[in-house]
Amino acid sequence: MLTILDEPEMRLHALPLSVSSYEKMGELGLIEEKTELIRGVIFEKMSKSPLHSGLVRAFLRALQAVLEPDRYFVSPEQPMRLSDSCPEPDLAVISGQEGDFMLRHPESARLVVEISISTEVLDREKANLYAEAGVGEYWLVLPEKKRIERFNAPGPGGYAEHLIIPADESCESIVFSDLRIRLADWLV
Repeated sequence: MLTILDEPEMRLHALPLSVSSYEKMGELGLIEEKTELIRGVIFEKMSKSPLHSGLVRAFLRALQAVLEPDRYFVSPEQPMRLSDSCPEPDLAVISGQEGDFMLRHPESARLVVEISISTEVLDREKANLYAEAGVGEYWLVLPEKKRIERFNAPGPGGYAEHLIIPADESCESIVFSDLRIRLADWLV
């Protein structure tokens, strides 16, 4: 890996990639499909464990059960277009209809859920991205630590509210009053 970037003075001279350049490189097949742009840097996405995939499916079902389909849809593992990033959250609840986004990626969401098995450092950085983009609520699901961290009240400096919910307690959404999830129900 590029250890030269460990040096702060060298990081100052590294040039970040713009969102539009990243998208163009993707269209031209110049970058791997399993990547995300985070703060102008391309990151390879991790392969998904059975636990990760199973939790994504469980959260997807729970979200679809409480959402009004004429007002919201769930976008699983699809890009969002933010100011300096193109993350692909595990689940994003988007306002509108799927057809509204055939020519562009969503620029915000009402709720984003990241299932963090081996990506906690990156997923914590994404919290700041989502807050800056006005995502109303962010859930960082940490199954190995047996908890969900709920972030609310987004702003330019991050989320103002952060709550840690143990797996045996219900995580209740602020933006979707009918959404309550107890992580322990899905852990083996």
